Amino acid sequence: MRLKSCYVKQLWLVVGLFCFLQKGNAQLDSLIQVATSLTNGKEKIDTWILIANIYNETNPDKSVLYCDSIIQLSEEIRYHRGKNSAIGIKGNILHRRGQNIEALSLAKEGLELAVMEKDTSMIILRENLLGMIYSDLELYDLSSTHLLQCALLSEKEGSISKAAIAYYNLGTVFFDMDDNSNARKYVSLAIELLESVDDYSKHCPLIDALASLTEDPEEARQLYLDAKRYCEENDTPYFLTTIYNSLGVNAKNKGNYEEALKNYHFSLQYARRFEVREYEIHALTNLGEAFLEMEQLDSALFYIQKGEALAFESNYQESLQKIYQHLGDIYTEQGNFELANSYNIKAFDVRDSLYSSQVEQQIQINAEQFQLERKERQIAEQELEISRQQNARNRMLIIGILLLTAITSAYQWYLRRQQIQKQKAELAYAQQQAEADRLRELDELKTNFFTNISHELRTPLTLILSPLADLQNSIKAIPIREKLSVIKTNAQRLLGLVNEIMDLAKVEAGKLELQRSKVNLEEFVKRNVFSFESLAQIRRIQLELDYMPGTVTVMVDRDKLEKIIQNLLSNAIKYTKAGGKVSVRVNREADDFIFEVEDTGQGIATENFSRVFERFYQAKQGSLQGGTGVGLALSRELAELMQGALTVKSEIGEGSTFTLSVPLHVVEANQEGELAGVVELADDDVGEAKKSSSAVFAPIAIAGEKPRLLIVEDNPDMGKYLVQVLSEYYQCVLASDGEEALKQLRNSRFDCITSDVMMPNMDGFELRAAINQNQDWKQIPFLLLTARNLEDDKIQGFQLGIDDYVTKPFSTRELQARIHNLIVNKLEREAFAKKEKEAPEEERLSVEQQFLAQAETVVIENISNPQFGVEDLARGVNYSSKQLGRLLKKHTGLTSVNFILEVRLQKARELLERRLCATVLEAQVEVGISSNSYFTKKFTERFGKNPSELL
Repeated sequence: MRLKSCYVKQLWLVVGLFCFLQKGNAQLDSLIQVATSLTNGKEKIDTWILIANIYNETNPDKSVLYCDSIIQLSEEIRYHRGKNSAIGIKGNILHRRGQNIEALSLAKEGLELAVMEKDTSMIILRENLLGMIYSDLELYDLSSTHLLQCALLSEKEGSISKAAIAYYNLGTVFFDMDDNSNARKYVSLAIELLESVDDYSKHCPLIDALASLTEDPEEARQLYLDAKRYCEENDTPYFLTTIYNSLGVNAKNKGNYEEALKNYHFSLQYARRFEVREYEIHALTNLGEAFLEMEQLDSALFYIQKGEALAFESNYQESLQKIYQHLGDIYTEQGNFELANSYNIKAFDVRDSLYSSQVEQQIQINAEQFQLERKERQIAEQELEISRQQNARNRMLIIGILLLTAITSAYQWYLRRQQIQKQKAELAYAQQQAEADRLRELDELKTNFFTNISHELRTPLTLILSPLADLQNSIKAIPIREKLSVIKTNAQRLLGLVNEIMDLAKVEAGKLELQRSKVNLEEFVKRNVFSFESLAQIRRIQLELDYMPGTVTVMVDRDKLEKIIQNLLSNAIKYTKAGGKVSVRVNREADDFIFEVEDTGQGIATENFSRVFERFYQAKQGSLQGGTGVGLALSRELAELMQGALTVKSEIGEGSTFTLSVPLHVVEANQEGELAGVVELADDDVGEAKKSSSAVFAPIAIAGEKPRLLIVEDNPDMGKYLVQVLSEYYQCVLASDGEEALKQLRNSRFDCITSDVMMPNMDGFELRAAINQNQDWKQIPFLLLTARNLEDDKIQGFQLGIDDYVTKPFSTRELQARIHNLIVNKLEREAFAKKEKEAPEEERLSVEQQFLAQAETVVIENISNPQFGVEDLARGVNYSSKQLGRLLKKHTGLTSVNFILEVRLQKARELLERRLCATVLEAQVEVGISSNSYFTKKFTERFGKNPSELL
């Protein structure tokens, strides 16, 4: 509940009600008789003002009617003070109703009238009213100016009580501005002023308000107790309703439910005693909420139902929404899901009704503002007409001056507009040129970076492969030789990738030349195609070759042609699922030889055709497959170097066909039947390899056995290697992809999981997301072991809840150490959890974290609703909109509106990046943003790229 709505209403309106109750209806009837019988105009008006003041709280509509009559009568006899008093009463009523535009007009008129009459007391009242109206309109600078002026004038006139009211209202303004420091300052100043004149009649609600601004719970509690003491000492028990309620909330927030319940009961007693229905409902609801948190469902249901009856009878919609939510929770806990669902639906309907009321109120405000502006225009037109009648002789001169000024202004505006458009065009052109230059520089930097890195990698790779060959020849132990074979195969593969990047740089620099030699084309093609036969068998893919030209010998740079064919075959097998087929066809058309590689894989989207041959480009579709984005770019460059062409045809779900057309000079084959060979690395004398000792760990035993380790790896060599190096310490189980890993988890218990990211069927991220759905599996330490070293991949992994991220190539000792630490830490956490099992949840998770998590959850649950706003979020987390804004600003630096927008944009980015939406419009609708231009603008500002670029 907002500070202002709670304590202003409590402080000034409750006192007024008691004054009226003391006067009674008999006195009101007497006043009406006296007013009717009076003949003196001023005395009659003053009496009607007293009557309007009494009706101000009991029957505002009747009070407004009296005020209109008083204003008319005061104008007839020129009684300005009487008119201003009626303006003040009517303005306050309109302000309380939320008709702030009309109230603002009255308050301004009243202030002008008071200044004209030099009536300081009226100036003070009108300044205060203007400050409160501007506060409701959230024009805080104007509000604070008027309230400060009111306070200073009141002090100067010796009206300490009015000054205290103004300072208190000023404190509420700073509270609404999320400036608690100044809010406390001015509320404290109001208290000091009242104490200076020994006025304790309004002391307790002011101290109660000060406590609500205090962030220290103990300090706040002491202030509430001080307020309670002032109530008891000054015999003002009607304030104890809210004070005991505040003490109850304070105790509940500290987990002291016994004290909270006691204070809520006292609040309920005083609310019933003074028939304050709103606080009676609050007390009943708070009692039910406390019992609900204590899991005493019967008691909770008893008080919540009582609160429901009163709220329904009094039509307190905001209280009803909270009550229905609590009833839904209670019946859910009791297992009565049908009744729980009905109350959840009621809560939803009430929320919609409140939202509709707010919309209608805003429409009404806009309509009133329009009417006010029209009225002001009419007044201005009337004054202009009068002025014209009084100054007929100067009319033509004034018109001429106005026309000349208008023409001059229009011409200056036109020149300025032309200048601005010219500047915009020049700026846009300069930005386009700068962007083009930046992209060129970025492309050059990227190419140079990869080239430099590749150059630096060649020497260490050579120093790995050379001594590795010596080790293979000298070591006879089969397990060690198998490990060395895996190392050699992958080092050669890495060297091939490095050479591809170097070749790409050479092509760009124009330094790569053709080295033609005689090649038996049939044997060359068969050797290259069938070198992939074992890989195709492992992946259960059918590999076919249809060679048509027959035995022919051609002059060709066999190394470059081999790179093209192997790149095309490698990609075809990589993107074809098990059970698919890869076909290679070779034809001859005159001097051109046509090489076609066709697969039945996932295909390429039409919009990616133009970029598939770009260097370092990877189309983001389907499961993560890996790659560098170099192979196809290099293949096309090499094809063009050989005066040929490389093209692609593809459809999503139908597969792809890459076609290489290259002119080859046919010659007779030499006697040796020369075939294209494989270039082997020379054995350089690089010294004796250093031996690295294996990591030694204290063995871990769980229930007397080695910990069980699940290794998820689709590469057979890598999986076999990991089992070999880790089986000394763990019971290792190997799974070839995420789906098989889930089957293993259903069948067995594991103490740790290592997983690759790029795998067929289900990748590492999808595996982790599936594990998160099972609370038992979610607690198992999870380590991603992958060649993907991008920052976004790491962040995505940690957002999914992984425990560690290790990139390939990796140190065996490091991997063993990381797995060892993950398991040890898990065992230590489990031991610690046993000790902390009885600790309250609030101690295990900070209040700030709980609040932010709850706020984000509420937004996510309503993310597709474009009407979901700050008030909805505030209700969802049980805070007022102002308190919500203050907390979000403090903990995130964002306003409430920007917090909701941030959650929507982050969700949209996830949907687009993970291809969960086929179009930008679909993602936009999914996150509840209705405007295309607004979504594109905000998305681009937040992430630096257009949403369509992610597709």
